[in-house]
Amino acid sequence: LILMLRWCKHQARGSSSTDDSPSLLLGCLAERAAMLLAKEICLDAELGNDVHANREDMKHVNDQLLELFGDDDLMGASSFVGMVENPLQKVVDKSIWDAVVVQLRTQLAAARNEKIAELEKLQEQSVNSRSWGGKRSPFRGF
Repeated sequence: LILMLRWCKHQARGSSSTDDSPSLLLGCLAERAAMLLAKEICLDAELGNDVHANREDMKHVNDQLLELFGDDDLMGASSFVGMVENPLQKVVDKSIWDAVVVQLRTQLAAARNEKIAELEKLQEQSVNSRSWGGKRSPFRGF
C-alpha cells in the first residue's frame, strides 16, 4: 500500500489538471490505498501488533507515512512564499485526507518527533564542528 501511494504521489506530481479521467482514476486509487493503509495501521495498533514490532521497523514505516501524509513543516517551511502542497493531497478528497491523517496521527507525531530530534542533533554537531574550524576535535576519541 505504501508503494502504491508513493507511485500515486509521483504521478500526481506530474499531472497538471484534475478533471481528466487519468487524474480521477489516480485520485480514486490513492483514496482507496490511503483508507486501507490507515485502517490496517489502526487495526495493528488495536490488536497490539505494534507493541511487538521491531523499533527500527516501526521507525521506517513511520518515516514513510510522514513522507506520504506529513505536512513537511519541520523547519517552518510553510512560511516560505510559494510553498507547494503535498502532491498526493491534490488528488485525494479533503475529507478522506483529513480522516486518514487523524487515524495516523500517532505514527505521524512519532515520525515528526524523530525527525526533529535528528535535525537538532545535526545542528548541534554542526555548531560543535564550527568551534574547531570545521575539523573534528582531536579529543573526540577519548
